[in-house]
This record gives sequence, C-alpha cells and structure tokens, in this order.
Amino acid sequence: YRLVAPTVVAGAGVLVRGEITEAHLQDLLARSTVVPLERWYGHALAPETMTQTEAAIRSRFDTLTLGLGASAGFLDGINPCAFATLIFFLSYLQVVRRRPWEIAWIGLAFVMGVFLAYYALGLGLMELLGRIMLLRTAGMIFNWVMAAAMFVIMVISIRDGILCLKGRMAEMTLQLPGVIKRGTHAVIRKGMRPSYFVLSAFIIGVVVSVLELVCTGQVYAPTIQFMLKSGDQTAPAALYLLWYNLFFVAPLLVVFALTFFGLRSETLLKILQRYAGYVKFGLAFLFLLLLVVLVYTQLR
Repeated sequence: YRLVAPTVVAGAGVLVRGEITEAHLQDLLARSTVVPLERWYGHALAPETMTQTEAAIRSRFDTLTLGLGASAGFLDGINPCAFATLIFFLSYLQVVRRRPWEIAWIGLAFVMGVFLAYYALGLGLMELLGRIMLLRTAGMIFNWVMAAAMFVIMVISIRDGILCLKGRMAEMTLQLPGVIKRGTHAVIRKGMRPSYFVLSAFIIGVVVSVLELVCTGQVYAPTIQFMLKSGDQTAPAALYLLWYNLFFVAPLLVVFALTFFGLRSETLLKILQRYAGYVKFGLAFLFLLLLVVLVYTQLR
C-alpha cells in the first residue's frame, strides 16, 4: 500500500484502516518481535522500490504545490481589488500621451518593481509565519485563526462575485480601502517624471505592491502558509514562492503587451467589469482548497 492512512506496521505484519481494532492490535503486538529498521526494510522492500516510492511521493507533492501556487498567483494577479490600479495607471499613460515604445519600457520596469517587491514581501511573510509555526501552541492557534479567516473571506468573495454579476462592483467588500486607493493614484500621478520615466515606473511598482498588500495579502498569506506546511525545507518553499510570483505578474505582462499594440484602458475596464465576478468565484474556490488543506494537515 502507498499513501494509505491510518496504517500500523509491526514486526509480525501490517494493519490498514478498518483492520485496526483493539483486538487486532493486541494480537499483532503479541506476535511481533523487535526488528532493526534496516533489516525490516531489507526484507520488506528492495532499495529500488524505496527510491521509486520516494520519487512518486515527491512528484505528487510537487504537482500539488506547483499547480496550487500557479493558480493562486494568477488569480491574485487578476484580483479585481488590485487590478483597478493597473487600469488607472494605463489610463494615466494614455492621458499624458506616452508613445508605444515608452509604454513598453514603463511596463517592463513597473512589472519588475512589482515582482521584486512582492517576492521580498513574501520572503518576509514566510519568515514570520515560519517562526510562528515553530511554536507548537502558537502555531496551532494561528493555523485555526487562518482557517477561520479563509472561510470568512471565501464567503465574502462569493458575495462579491454575485454583486459583480449584478453590475454592482463598487459595492464589493474585498477591495482597496479608499485612502489606499487614493494614495496609489497619487503615487502614479506624482511619480511618473518625464525625464526618468523607466526608473519612476520601477519605483511606482515597488510602492504600489506594498500599498496593495492589504488587498492581495488575502491570497498571499494563506498560500505561503500552505507552502510552509507542505514542505520541510526553506529553499524549496522560497522556490515555490518564486513560481507563485511569476504567475502573479504574468497578467501584468500580458496587459502591457496588449497596450503596446493598442489596447485602451476603457476596453480593459469593460473586460474587468464583465469577468470580475468569475474571478471572485475562482478566488472563493481557491480559499476553499487552502482551507481544506490547512485543516487536514492540522488534524492528521
């Protein structure tokens, strides 16, 4: 058997799932003798079988983490509560009549600023959450608090999705607070200096990422927690975080590429209004998956 739980292994045999009763356990332990682990492995499994089993388990883990990380990053990247800032940025560039090649450089610099800042913020969150989870009691409490928060956000996302389908996107609960929205707009208006527009776009990307964390962090934090609970080493978790951020900025790259070829901010706004509800439902499903995984890992 592989990946079957619960399983009890002793010197005299194996009990799986329904076979595990008090009588069977007493009989198994009474017939079992102490066997060195190396000898048990030698009799039970050939080395090549162990290698294949470990590779299969690692492959399943990688597939789950990569798939969930890519989905979470992409949905976070097109999250309506943050995507509106990008629309304002593009409309401002059109108002000041930036040429296509300037928009291309501005887009690349902006995306690079967003990517580096968001990745750095993720590493900081990973370190913080990792330290909390090392403390057994605090980690357990934090896990349940995060699970409860994900359930609440999932329900609110469904409500926001229904409002979006009704054309009432302005009434969404999960969106940037007005003060932060005005702050990001001010950063874009004042930061785009004509003489240093590439550097300005990079700095704006960094600042906007920090300001929008209050919105995008709803997806970022639980995904990082999932990565930490799924892995057992810091380096792989950091690599999965890098993978997440590549998919997070992918929509930005696509939008700037389309803008280079003539996409207008008005068209982008119509697309957002049309599909925002479905994005919210996708986020709700993502929160449900993360909730199930975190609760499962806590109870197992």
